[in-house]
Amino acid sequence: MQEAIGLLRAHNLRKTPGRIDILEEFMRNDYALSHKDIETSLGNKYDRVTLYRIMAGFEECGLVHRVYDGDSTSKYALCSNNCDEHNHQDDHIHFVCENCEKTYCLDFELPEIILPKNYRLSELSVLAKGKCEKCSA
Repeated sequence: MQEAIGLLRAHNLRKTPGRIDILEEFMRNDYALSHKDIETSLGNKYDRVTLYRIMAGFEECGLVHRVYDGDSTSKYALCSNNCDEHNHQDDHIHFVCENCEKTYCLDFELPEIILPKNYRLSELSVLAKGKCEKCSA
């Protein structure tokens, strides 16, 4: 609980039971979570509107980032320490396990993307699919 409270303080967010519970859920898992995943894990303790507001606030302040995994369902993962409300540092590979269907953020350096003249990159999303280390073993 103290780690969740510390993250909320670092991002200038009030420490409410909902925010603490949701942050702790992210800390318990090493993969991206959807709204449904969070609802199910917390036993529908919070209504959908509350959950959406909390997640929107987390994303806005740089606490979580949206994960694109080729599915239409939004998923979120905790940001690195370098993210803030002005700049998300989430240019990394999102890996979808074809077996367990979990989506992982893989942090390693991506090659430089060189676009043709007059193209401007505003966002980068790299998606890989295969078997995660747990399913490969």
